Amino acid sequence: MSILQDVRVGLQLLVSKPDGLNRMDALRRAVRTAALADQLGFDAIWASEHHRSALNICPDPPTFLAHLAGITERIRLGTAIVNLPLHHPSFLAERVAMVDNLSGGRLELGVGRGFAAADYLQAGVDQGRAWDVFEAHHAQLVEALADGTTAPCSQRPRPPMWLAVSGSERSLAFAARHGYGLLLAGPNQRLRRVVTTYRELWRQAQGDRPFEVGVSRAIHLADTREQAVAELTAHLNWYRARMHDLGPAVDPPPIGEIIDTFCIVGTPGECLEEVDELRHTSGLTMLNCVFGLGGMASELVEPAVVRFAGEVLPVLRRGAVTPS
Repeated sequence: MSILQDVRVGLQLLVSKPDGLNRMDALRRAVRTAALADQLGFDAIWASEHHRSALNICPDPPTFLAHLAGITERIRLGTAIVNLPLHHPSFLAERVAMVDNLSGGRLELGVGRGFAAADYLQAGVDQGRAWDVFEAHHAQLVEALADGTTAPCSQRPRPPMWLAVSGSERSLAFAARHGYGLLLAGPNQRLRRVVTTYRELWRQAQGDRPFEVGVSRAIHLADTREQAVAELTAHLNWYRARMHDLGPAVDPPPIGEIIDTFCIVGTPGECLEEVDELRHTSGLTMLNCVFGLGGMASELVEPAVVRFAGEVLPVLRRGAVTPS
């Protein structure tokens, strides 16, 4: 196993509301996990956008991050993602600037088109035109952030930007042209193909300077892989059932496939081996960890976060700390 000191680690928050938990308590426990990540030395917190789904009850990542800016001290605060076609770009630029200024210049701005048909239907936006709307809104957003008067940010000319992609050449060429990091999920084999294509597009557009690759993985640690899989599996039936909230065409994969393609589960040593493989497969620079997939209780989530910080984070990079 190689030493991965060049990998940064983020906490990707899915604010799930499982049956029997009210919205206020779901938000409070997500906030508590975010504060814990700041204390433990994680590099970033990423908030995701969904609408009318118990999978994630955060409809507006900038609003959530504005709150987290006030209870954290040094951790970066990212959107993963803002679904750009669904937002008025000028108003979004103002919210982005507000978070960047409140946080003292800690914002990372991840954007994309999303995939949930239900979100487009609710917003009255034709999903078939998502790319065209995305490009128009992106141009207006970047212009508003860069002009220094409409939405002046602490970071100039704007916060670092990332693009969530599934692998189409159009999206990869767009990201390369603008110099954006990638936000990815999915099986390792697909990540390898995507990043190989992006590396060539990036070289053509940006030369030899490095680029960022962020990959999302659900993480759960235990004393054995069997225990970790059993604890996670107990919550994945609910997770699969709620995926239908995202649209009638969503066909959730079997639990075993979810674990194999989106999860890193097992002991800390097994986790490090999988991250090592992921790094060599994708050129990973930012591991975005989803703890508690499926609405897992805090009694299981928080010990896993603390254990990850104590036994995995020090290997991934120097300077991990324990909470005070």
